[in-house]
Amino acid sequence: MSTEDEGPRPEMARLVECARKLAILLAFEQVSDSGLEHALNEILYGPREFWLAATDGLVTRRETAQVIVARMETWLVNHVGDGTMPKQPPDWDPIVLDVESLLIGLVDP
Repeated sequence: MSTEDEGPRPEMARLVECARKLAILLAFEQVSDSGLEHALNEILYGPREFWLAATDGLVTRRETAQVIVARMETWLVNHVGDGTMPKQPPDWDPIVLDVESLLIGLVDP
């Protein structure tokens, strides 16, 4: 899949900062920024082409942010942790709001 002509793209460095906050909440501080960036690229531009669905207006900015954070949590648990989801999920809301603020180029359907 080519990402050249897909319109606006989120600033990856800032998305990595949000992913880092989630990693800290989940006690996975040891994950590298390059690992986080790899995961975000997979979430956004991988086989599911989620970013394309977002830019096509198939989901809202809030839904896009929620999916990014939820899939990032799953990636962290499976690739950095032992595959066990936390018994008490962390409060994602501040991170979702941060991610949503980075999705300025998206227009809600």
